[in-house]
Amino acid sequence: MDCEHVTKSQDKVAKRHERLGTQIIYENLDNKDVSIKIHEHERNLVVNTFVRDTQFTVNWNDLWHAVKISKGTKRSEGITWSVQLGDTVVSIATHMNWAVRNCKQNYLKLEESLDNIVEHYCYNHVNCHHTSRCKVDSNYEPSRIVQDDNDENKDKPNTYIAISDCRMYEQLIIRMSDYLCVSDEVWSKEIIATIEQQENTEVRGEIETGTTTEQQENTVFRGEIETGTTTEQQENTVVRGEIETGTTIEQQENTVVRGEIETGTTTEQQEID
Repeated sequence: MDCEHVTKSQDKVAKRHERLGTQIIYENLDNKDVSIKIHEHERNLVVNTFVRDTQFTVNWNDLWHAVKISKGTKRSEGITWSVQLGDTVVSIATHMNWAVRNCKQNYLKLEESLDNIVEHYCYNHVNCHHTSRCKVDSNYEPSRIVQDDNDENKDKPNTYIAISDCRMYEQLIIRMSDYLCVSDEVWSKEIIATIEQQENTEVRGEIETGTTTEQQENTVFRGEIETGTTTEQQENTVVRGEIETGTTIEQQENTVVRGEIETGTTTEQQEID
């Protein structure tokens, strides 16, 4: 694994840091003969271009960045968003999320599912999934009603225009390949956070452990000296003990000899008697 921290000393423009860090990591891994099979990241367009130009590496974008819908500024109304999407933000995101996760990496199936979102909000449930509530519940009533038969678009309610012009919808259609693998970046962010915590802990730990290790080594060294002394004292004690024990044995043997002599004498005297 590799982790790169890009600072302003390397590039003053913060927006270019992710691209620079990615390049450095690729170079580091390449020097270690490590090939990258899949690269998952937030939807950074510059990084997308860099990864696509890398041979044998599959580019994945975080699905969350595609399914989120932002209302946008007032000046972009009718261009990248519509007021009619106001009460369907969450539900449309849910539809798109489901479509991507259930397309089985099939472009055609994903496109059909995305197009059916429009039909669903136009009250046409013919192509809705057979497990959807709109198909299985005979009493189904949509909680969000988004339709507007205005004079200019009688054959296409504004729902169609609003959803089709949605920036999120456009992203999924144009760059479908970036989302087909259904990648959620939450787990990778957790890994990165864990790595950062471990690095900080290791840096602090190395400093603390370095001191502790030195102290431990000194303690061990002192302990060895002390233990050596203790061993020597113990050995001397054993030697003295052996000497003392030897003396005791000799004394006991002498006592036994004297006892035997005395006993012999006593026995002899007893035999004479």
